[in-house]
Formats: sequence, C-alpha cells, structure tokens
Amino acid sequence: MLLRLGNVALVTTFNDACGAINGAMPKLEKIEGSLSEIQAREVMVDFAFMNLSLKERPLFYTECDMGNETITEKAVMPDHFELGELNFALRGRLLRDSFGESVKQIRVAGRTQQEIEQAIDGGRFSVLVDENGTFIRKNFHA
Repeated sequence: MLLRLGNVALVTTFNDACGAINGAMPKLEKIEGSLSEIQAREVMVDFAFMNLSLKERPLFYTECDMGNETITEKAVMPDHFELGELNFALRGRLLRDSFGESVKQIRVAGRTQQEIEQAIDGGRFSVLVDENGTFIRKNFHA
C-alpha cells in the first residue's frame, strides 16, 4: 500500500512480517533525497514485488486466552529471509499498473518510447536508480 499525505508517503505491506522491506532494502539504502510521486510508486512496486517473491511466507495466527481475556496475534517465521525465483515480467506488470498513463510521458535520453516501454514490461526499468545504481535526483512527474 502507498498512502500519500501531502509531502509524506507511507509504503507498507501487511502480510509478510517485514519480508518486503528486507528484499527492497538494497535499493532503499540508495535513496539520498526526496522522492517524486512516480519514484514513490516504484518503491511501492518493489515492496509488492518482494512480497510476491518470498520463497517462504510467515504463518500468522491468533492466540486467544479466555482465562486472561487476551487475544494475541502471532507469526511463525521462516528461519531465513529468502526470495524465490524473481519474475521480472511480474515486476513489469506492477510498474505499468502503478505508472498508469504516465508511462507514455516518461522520457529517457538516448531511448525511444518503445525501448522505455519494453524495459518497463521487462521489469528492469527504474526511475529510482540509474543503470549504475545511483539515486536519480532529477524531478519526475506522474
């Protein structure tokens, strides 16, 4: 989920006990400034992509103690955080859905619109980091 309130954006997943953030952290650590709207959307996509790519998911359950009148939410966690095989076509679909009509307005120096859309669909496109993994500070509008 991406929730934007003015200049603040909150990104979260609800069913992976921090699995998504663990998977997205290498890219998140490269962020060195404010995000544009479209960059925040890419962060959301990466959270969703990591969530959907978990090799083993946590198992959540509710423990009810009728004697003490308490309810506790618990999780059985995998021993190690691990991703399964990454399906970048899935990331591409998530990007395209998230970017919406803005896809047609994205421009990259030296690339045609068709090349940009192929990169998006292939799941390797980023408005967050460049091909060297450096945070993109240029302003993007969605």
